[in-house]
Amino acid sequence: METNYFLIIGGQQVGPLSLFQLRDAGITVDTPVWRIGLADWVKASTLPELSEVLTASTPDAGYGQPPVYDHNPYGESIFNNGLPVAHTNWLPWAIVGTVLGALCCLIGLIFGILGIINASKANRFYNEGNRMMGDSANSTARINTIISLVFGCLAIPMVIYVLSSSMEILSSVALP
Repeated sequence: METNYFLIIGGQQVGPLSLFQLRDAGITVDTPVWRIGLADWVKASTLPELSEVLTASTPDAGYGQPPVYDHNPYGESIFNNGLPVAHTNWLPWAIVGTVLGALCCLIGLIFGILGIINASKANRFYNEGNRMMGDSANSTARINTIISLVFGCLAIPMVIYVLSSSMEILSSVALP
């Protein structure tokens, strides 16, 4: 039975190809390759059976890490070479805004929950290396969190006023 190989060349998945078709496909030592029996994409140079068909060339940077390949239309690998993308994490602030909103103002609570949801999405996208979706979710999380914090902070003086007024009323009605 002949082994079939799949390659990532120029950002596109190619295959199945036989061992003899690999050279015509443009395989190099750094081309990501997968075949049945491999758990993940590997560089062609790591497979001994490909040593005869490999040609020296420049590496295909940024490709071949996960078995499922996707390509960002803006030209950068969405996988960020397996590293999370640096970003501002709005999740802690969204939690603070939610707590303030729960204590003081229903509108702040709603925006705080939306901030938590979007901050979690952003963190997940960034950890996957998907910068475009991460930036979008992070921007939405920032807006929701800031609105939540503003409503929560505006409600604090009203809550303090209501509590102090209640204390005055209670103290004036105190038993003799």
